[in-house]
Amino acid sequence: MPTLDQRLKRLSLARLYAIVDTGYVEPARVSHVTQQLVLGGVDLIQLRAKKLPLAAISELGEKMRAIIPSAGSNAGPLFILNDHPKLVPEVGADGIHVGQDDLSVAVARQQAGAGALVGKSTHSLEQAIAAEKEGADYIGVGPIYATPTKPDYVPVGPALIDQVRTAVRVPQFCIGGINEKTLPEIVTVGARRVVIVSALLQSSDIPAYCRWVREQLETSPTFLKMGFWETLFGPFFRDDQIIRRVREKLSKYPQLNAESFATTYFPEEKQAIAKKLWEITKEHSVADITGLRPEDEFVADLKMDDLDSLSTVEILTHIERDFEVDITDERAVRIRTFGDLVDEIYRLKRNGIVRDR
Repeated sequence: MPTLDQRLKRLSLARLYAIVDTGYVEPARVSHVTQQLVLGGVDLIQLRAKKLPLAAISELGEKMRAIIPSAGSNAGPLFILNDHPKLVPEVGADGIHVGQDDLSVAVARQQAGAGALVGKSTHSLEQAIAAEKEGADYIGVGPIYATPTKPDYVPVGPALIDQVRTAVRVPQFCIGGINEKTLPEIVTVGARRVVIVSALLQSSDIPAYCRWVREQLETSPTFLKMGFWETLFGPFFRDDQIIRRVREKLSKYPQLNAESFATTYFPEEKQAIAKKLWEITKEHSVADITGLRPEDEFVADLKMDDLDSLSTVEILTHIERDFEVDITDERAVRIRTFGDLVDEIYRLKRNGIVRDR
């Protein structure tokens, strides 16, 4: 059985979340749809069966668990149950998802087991912040657009995506009315992770639809910036095709060394810091970083207990060691890019808080 840490690591890399909703899928077809989603490469699958009795939900959950690989190098999607945490250990699910009017995160985790993931639905910036403080491992943000899945909910709109991304550090999955028409818009405003329900379940070719969605997410400007940092430590990043695309993108930028990078992009007083950061990155990288630019994203938020990329932990360790600074301190939580990191270290150094070895 995977540990919570192992599940959190897989969650940190997740992009596409599918929900098998019995409002769209007859119970007799749940196994087939689950197989198609696994073939499509989704990262999470949730069973949502609002109108079924617990015994029927448990039976469906066991069938889905038998289809979804759960351990080892061939581990499939994380398997999440909706609403019924006590069923999590019974069916062997990886976690539970609760709504705003359901159990608290703490109670859901207690009933599901200490090793289970707990996700929570949020419909505003305030709810998203509260869910993180409550201890949710991830949140759903939406509905972004009107959706037949939840017709009584008022759409929150794409603008909320960046607001939540700036304020919240746990993984955020955009949900509600996301399909081939709306996905490009939310990708443009910074969505990294999505939940798709009706458009995916009603597709004539579920695996192909999944692959199309992943392609849109993984080739977006936001993802490519993030992907640059995730490919610095390639063994943690699972898709070689993405790594190749990131490297191809970087190869189009001006090819610089540490000295030229610092002098090209930074004022004189910050050049020594920029040069050292470039050298640290180069030393511990498996990718060609000669195309690095200040606007390339470092991490969503620099907090060691909730990093968007596992690889970031390693590079931060080297940066903290060489600059003798706790870059995960509250002072640095708004750092988003390599340039921001240079600015923060410069500020700390200027104020006598950082001392180079």
